Amino acid sequence: MVTLNEGIKIINELSNLKGWNRNVDTKIYYAILELGEAGNAWKHRDNPKILMNDYGITPDDVPRFVANEIIDTFQFLFDCLHCLGIYNADELFNEKVEVIINRNRIYPDNVRKEGEE
Repeated sequence: MVTLNEGIKIINELSNLKGWNRNVDTKIYYAILELGEAGNAWKHRDNPKILMNDYGITPDDVPRFVANEIIDTFQFLFDCLHCLGIYNADELFNEKVEVIINRNRIYPDNVRKEGEE
């Protein structure tokens, strides 16, 4: 299992190999675009025509397509962390989880409904 820190190192090596720029704004923008593609495919998951026309996939392909777009998002975000000089994302992640645990707030759209797993 790759840690966040290892992910940053792997993507930095890939970035060097590919000659990607070091612009934080570009990394954030590209991550947003990848999430947008995931969201759009999910939004149209029951529309075979749109899925085939826009992405060349079927409804059965949507979960894997969305997962791949999320992985693309991680890659841009790992590159962004490196560009920011953040190399210990594992520590930051654990700190953030602790903040969330201690926060007494749940957004109404993110409440699990009865019967959901």
